[in-house]
Amino acid sequence: MARSYRRIRPVPDPPVKGAQPDRFVWYEVAAWVSLLGGLAVLLGIALGLRYTWTTVLPSLTDSHPATLTDAVGTVEVQVPGNSHWTVVSQGFQLREGDALRTSQGSRALVTFFDLSTASLYSEASLVIHDMRTNRFHLAPPSTDIFVTQTAGRALFGVAHLNPITRLSFVVAAGAARAQLSEGSYFVKVMDANTVEVVATRGSSVVTAGATSVTVKGGERTLVAQGGKPEAPILAAEDLVQNGSFTQLTQAGLPTGWQLVQTPPEEHDVAGQVAMGTDGTQPVVTFNRSKATYHGEDHIIQTVNQDVTDYSVVRLELRFKIFSQSVSGGGDQGSEYPLMARVNYLDQNGNPAFFVRGFYVQNTQHLPTTNGQRVQPDTWITLVGEQGLQMQGLNPPPRFIQSIDIQASGHDYSSELQRVALIVE
Repeated sequence: MARSYRRIRPVPDPPVKGAQPDRFVWYEVAAWVSLLGGLAVLLGIALGLRYTWTTVLPSLTDSHPATLTDAVGTVEVQVPGNSHWTVVSQGFQLREGDALRTSQGSRALVTFFDLSTASLYSEASLVIHDMRTNRFHLAPPSTDIFVTQTAGRALFGVAHLNPITRLSFVVAAGAARAQLSEGSYFVKVMDANTVEVVATRGSSVVTAGATSVTVKGGERTLVAQGGKPEAPILAAEDLVQNGSFTQLTQAGLPTGWQLVQTPPEEHDVAGQVAMGTDGTQPVVTFNRSKATYHGEDHIIQTVNQDVTDYSVVRLELRFKIFSQSVSGGGDQGSEYPLMARVNYLDQNGNPAFFVRGFYVQNTQHLPTTNGQRVQPDTWITLVGEQGLQMQGLNPPPRFIQSIDIQASGHDYSSELQRVALIVE
């Protein structure tokens, strides 16, 4: 009997029970949190490295001394925490916080660690605050020098020998703050804390209050106490006070000048030096008549200014000569109806003088040593290139003591309208 077979029907697998969807969501969230957390840590590390590179490392600095490389006369130092001033000499090491000053007729030269310099002239003082470089070479190299000038006049020579170095050289004086670039600058603290900044080479940003001006080579600016920097003007400076005689005392005499009438020889008739006018401008008049012997009259101003580091020292005059009885410069070439004399100390510290006489006739052919003939009854203006140049003297002047304009001889008549001693 044959077997019969039935077709076996496939039995389906039981349905697979689905996983919980929330479990995969949390896995995804955890993965994103880990990824974002890693990126945040990486970003934090990068920002930390950048902050360390740009802020932390540059803030780690080393202080360097400066050296008193030259001292003429009395130079004193006051160290922090000490109320006494100590006389120092060449080679003294200056530290941060030290104050330095010069007495009358003295001078000091300070050389900083980067070969920048500060020359202090007579009766000048400054305080050194910062002399620093960054400690690690991983950060961009930097040089920071900060001083406060409290009195007098100083010349700052700013060196920038390494062009990749960030340089900050700041001089604070009165209400002004001068940021100096590589170059040469005069800073002068005057009465009432008025400050003058002169750029002979380079450029300086001078700030007072919320106002800043840029002073370039050949320019200067003035900052009054509580004021803002004035617009830059030409750097040429006149060391003569009241050189146009427009400021008068209650007695009618020109401020800053001394009028001197020298007693004549043999009790002869005296000359006169007085204030007058040419019709529009004040003038100083020199007059003497009916004289037989030598006489002279003067108008004198004390200057007392160091001019060592100026490239131009020029005496400028405007005057008129009417007449003279003695020919030329007299028997010894020293008697003129108008003569300018500048008394100074030369570079070696020796007393010297520069003199130039002016005359309108020399009928007797007498000596005219250091003399110059001019037209009578004519205003003579010696300015600029026509001025009396003193920078070529050998040895050159270091310290201008006084200016003496005089008339001498027997009879003379002349007028003086302007005197200027220009330095730049």
